[in-house]
Amino acid sequence: MRRPIILIVAIGSLVAATLWLVLKSRQPTVERASLAYVPEDRAVRAPSAAPVAAEAEPAAEQPKAPRQPTEVERGLGPPRFHPRPDGEWQGMLVNLNVQPPCDGPGLCGMALACKNGRCGPCEFDAECGPGESCVLDHCLRSANVRCHHTADCEPRSTCVLSGYSGGARGNADMRAYCLALESGANQLPPAPEGPPPKDPRQNLPNDDLLGAANKARQQ
Repeated sequence: MRRPIILIVAIGSLVAATLWLVLKSRQPTVERASLAYVPEDRAVRAPSAAPVAAEAEPAAEQPKAPRQPTEVERGLGPPRFHPRPDGEWQGMLVNLNVQPPCDGPGLCGMALACKNGRCGPCEFDAECGPGESCVLDHCLRSANVRCHHTADCEPRSTCVLSGYSGGARGNADMRAYCLALESGANQLPPAPEGPPPKDPRQNLPNDDLLGAANKARQQ
């Protein structure tokens, strides 16, 4: 009686052991390290498959070379005269190739006006300095202006300028006046407002005194 019982128990134990081994082989294995809790702020993220390239730093901006003046600004090349209406005097035309920089009215030489940061011909009195008037593209002292255009003069006369003068502006004694036109005259006579020329004979001694001095030398 005992043998059959022992045999049944042995067979049951063998079957139980076999089932346990089969079930254990089918369960997934999980590493113990993966079961440990790691805070999110301390977790080390695995690098992505495609690493992101670092943004290239912008190249340092190279300093710009100073601007070189053009030939026109340096006064080179053929002159370009500012046009003047027909019927007006065509002397002392302003060369547009020579326009030096300026900072305000009344700061240009050659009796010019300061327009858009450059010295050039004037068109209106307001473009000139204080106490100046615009005549034939030039800024003159208002006290020296007798005409602005040929229309201000008598028939057979034209409005002209006397020429550049001293001073930083070049217009200290410049005058605008009406000049009578003479046939065949290519040169401008002095302005009628100017002082009359001195008679050279006024500087000679009296004839009687000169004769007396000569006689005294002969004695």
